[in-house]
Amino acid sequence: MRPVAVQTVPTRGQTSLEARLDRQRGRHPRPAGRGRDRGAARRACGRLPDLGRMQAAALWSGFVTETCGTREACAVVFGVTFQAACNWFDGFSVPGGDHVLKGAAMFPQAFARLVDEVAP
Repeated sequence: MRPVAVQTVPTRGQTSLEARLDRQRGRHPRPAGRGRDRGAARRACGRLPDLGRMQAAALWSGFVTETCGTREACAVVFGVTFQAACNWFDGFSVPGGDHVLKGAAMFPQAFARLVDEVAP
């Protein structure tokens, strides 16, 4: 059995080779993340109001009630458990982004009305 090499966590002063070479060449370090300032992020994302969890749950509850009709149909349409569909109908929880996008793709007119309720 070969011994396992243990990697240590870099300590202060240790940087990657790329960062050292950039510093030697006089390049500025790359901005953190995607390099967007607040203004650019706001222009890219728009100005939707900040919804609370309860408001989002109520909006989604209305959406699934309108589009699916029953809890059983909602579970089948969105591919979730019956309990998850019940939680959506009762406004106890909100779906993940994948289910929201699926709802937008399957029911575009109803989703447009949902967005119109939220957007000013």
